[in-house]
Amino acid sequence: MADLPLSTCRSHEYTLINFICFLLASFSSVALAVFVSTTQTYFITDVLQIGENVGSYVGTLGLFDEILSMCLVPLMGVLADRFGSRVVVSSGFLVSGLSLFGFGYFVRTNVVPQMLFWRLVFAAGLTASLGILTVMVIEMNHSGFDLKAHISGFSNSLIPFDREQEESDAIGGRDGADVHENYLERVDNLNKSRKDGTKVSYMGIMSGLGAVFAVTLLLRLPVFFGKTRPAGSAMRLSYYTVGAGAIVVSVIMWFCSFKSGSDISFKDDLFESYAHDNGTREDLVSDSDEEYFTSSTVRETYWTSLKIGFQLSMEDPGILIAYLSGFISRCITIVITLYIPFYVNAYYREIGDCTKSSNDKVDCPESYILSSILTGVANLFGLLLAPISGILVDRLNNYTILISIAAIISTTGFLTFCLITAPDKSAIIYLAASMMGSAQIMFIIISMTMISNITSEDKYRQREGSISGVFAFVGGVGIIFTSFVGGRLADFNPKLPFLLVVITSLVSLLVVLLLNGHSLRSLFGFSKPSERIEEQDASSLLDYASTRT
Repeated sequence: MADLPLSTCRSHEYTLINFICFLLASFSSVALAVFVSTTQTYFITDVLQIGENVGSYVGTLGLFDEILSMCLVPLMGVLADRFGSRVVVSSGFLVSGLSLFGFGYFVRTNVVPQMLFWRLVFAAGLTASLGILTVMVIEMNHSGFDLKAHISGFSNSLIPFDREQEESDAIGGRDGADVHENYLERVDNLNKSRKDGTKVSYMGIMSGLGAVFAVTLLLRLPVFFGKTRPAGSAMRLSYYTVGAGAIVVSVIMWFCSFKSGSDISFKDDLFESYAHDNGTREDLVSDSDEEYFTSSTVRETYWTSLKIGFQLSMEDPGILIAYLSGFISRCITIVITLYIPFYVNAYYREIGDCTKSSNDKVDCPESYILSSILTGVANLFGLLLAPISGILVDRLNNYTILISIAAIISTTGFLTFCLITAPDKSAIIYLAASMMGSAQIMFIIISMTMISNITSEDKYRQREGSISGVFAFVGGVGIIFTSFVGGRLADFNPKLPFLLVVITSLVSLLVVLLLNGHSLRSLFGFSKPSERIEEQDASSLLDYASTRT
């Protein structure tokens, strides 16, 4: 999902309740995403009674889901700036919950348009609740909240100053660094002072817990309800249950989430707009313009932001490798949540172990159970490796080694999974699933930490939005690529989506080794875009100033 911008305004003190709400949002949003992605195959086969081209249907649903999410990313950024993260995350969970009720009640006969429509409604809600998590992380970091100090009862009022001073000293030290230091070594040194890996792992831990909760409990709801009712009714009731839970989370988010500066000042803005319409405010230009010119972001169009983000990746291989790592993490996520259940379901139907009674009762309970176990193992190891990955990033401070390890684990795990012929009779398949989950969380932690490190530098500080926006965009491309291409491949052979990840993992390893110390532009003899970007910065500032006068 997207990394959204954060406004710097006055805000309430960040409390332990706010922190717990952030953890709940991380947990619940991923649980919802995993539940819907994992059960779509069974919804099509059990509720709609469709048995052909299921892989294509699932891939198409995922494709349009992600296309809509990518289109809504800039809108969510505007809403976050205008209303604050609390309003966006609460609304996201509400829309997601209502969409699950729509799935259960309105989807009766076909995938398109009925199922597709409610999948798009769900995508809109999930884009808000999942995409806003990055803003919530930034709010926590900027507030100076320290969990250890808070639990110990010590005041954290001096933490923001200490952090800023420490980062300022680190940046000053890096300005005088060896000019021969290569790009990835520079990013390694950035993390030595910031230690962002541990901070990012908070969200990774709760995301892993949410995924494990979804596959171990939520995915078994159809089996539980199916003991007393037909398969279709059991699946519908499962969607009603999860939808009700999402609405409850929405209410909790509304009352207990952190109120950012945008959230608090919104009512004031209404009065200020009224005053501006009825008279001239003398401080309108001076104060707001001063705040704007000293801020770390430049307001520009979404497409311009994407263009500059891609240009910077051509100049700095650290950014390009972070993008690629984010791409692969999304590919792995889709294969685990979508194509493991598809593969298991296809396997049981092929060997003829599925039974169908006259009352349309659940016909493949073993398929549900094995799918939940395998995806549960993958997500459990992702959960266990989240804090370990954060510690490794902060201790090793060597992204070349870290990405190489992640790529090797990914290649080994997915290739092993492809070589297994009977998933219900093999113990090795659980080892393969654990390696998949480990590789997934490693790529997530590595990519997000690299982005956090890189955007802390002075030369990229004004480009946080561009870099994080393209990072989210490339992740979306990974989801679309795996959903669409993987769905088509799965109809030929359910194992082919796993080979797709093997190929992308090997490509990432080769790219890291190739670009270590070299920019893409230097390899191909292109000129750097620095001058053009500086001109665009000046043009954006002048355009903004002209609109305010």
